[in-house]
Amino acid sequence: MNDMSKGDKVYVSGVGIVLALVWALVWPDVKPPENTESLRFENSVIRVDANAAIEWGVDLDALEGWGVPVELVDHDADVVFEVGPTRSQVVPGFGTLYVAGQAQKVPNRDNWIEQCTITLSDRNRPAAKDATAIAVHEFGHCLGMEHNDEAKSIMSTVMNSEVVPNKLFSYEPTEADRQALSARLGATR
Repeated sequence: MNDMSKGDKVYVSGVGIVLALVWALVWPDVKPPENTESLRFENSVIRVDANAAIEWGVDLDALEGWGVPVELVDHDADVVFEVGPTRSQVVPGFGTLYVAGQAQKVPNRDNWIEQCTITLSDRNRPAAKDATAIAVHEFGHCLGMEHNDEAKSIMSTVMNSEVVPNKLFSYEPTEADRQALSARLGATR
């Protein structure tokens, strides 16, 4: 499926408004972070509850392609996978498409990511290779990565699919993806 950055910006701004309202109600004397992309996980090992991803056919070893230590857990996770409805968007020439996955980060009052929820679409279950790429892409968002215009990147706005082909798409983080993440993590420590 297509995961266009333009649609995500609308989604993120909507989530940002909701987060700001919740923040104001829960912690009225604490100013919320202005940019949730600067958030980071408190733990050096990211705890992942991936039971839904396993059911979806995701190869969980691929998450470590980001070069970040991952521990699979059944509770108290930093990242939780779920299968459920995802948003749709109209793509000119293709009609209405449903996003294959989406990530939503929730910050705590210390500007750490409390939890990131990755929702894998309940519309169509893709082949295992595509499911894994979607999970790794969304995990990248949990780590703070944004879409880019590099066709080979796991964070490309366009994954390879029958509907929207991108034959250059990489199904795992590229060296450039890992370097971008390393630079991002270095900038937030």
